[in-house]
Amino acid sequence: MNAQQICTMEKSIISAHATERWNELLESHLKSCTFCQDSIEIAKWMGQLAAIPEETRPPDFEVIWTMSRITQASRRRFVPQWEGIAAILAAACIAVWAWSPVESVITKMVPQHSMLLVLFLVSLTLAAGMTLFALSETLDLRRR
Repeated sequence: MNAQQICTMEKSIISAHATERWNELLESHLKSCTFCQDSIEIAKWMGQLAAIPEETRPPDFEVIWTMSRITQASRRRFVPQWEGIAAILAAACIAVWAWSPVESVITKMVPQHSMLLVLFLVSLTLAAGMTLFALSETLDLRRR
């Protein structure tokens, strides 16, 4: 028997399985025929599947909407925003790269003894800007 043929005894085997009335011929055939063995396994599985109770009505659309909003909000809060992290790293790299020209301009405007305070204020400003960018990504402020 090739893969495209159906066993001629399959209907009898399935019927014997459903009614639990076996004879020697059917039992010996079942032991030797893989097609009928597979059919019995499928019939058992379908019986188990039929025994599972099904819901008669789907849940209310407002419940589905609320649940989707809750899961979306929690997912947004706990999953890292890779684009935001990459943008913050890029901004930090640009700040480090551009610091030397910025420092030379600031040095011309500010006395040398105040330079440490300027460095602190510029670092604070950059950190605040990067924090605002990260928060805007998290809170969806940029998309409005």
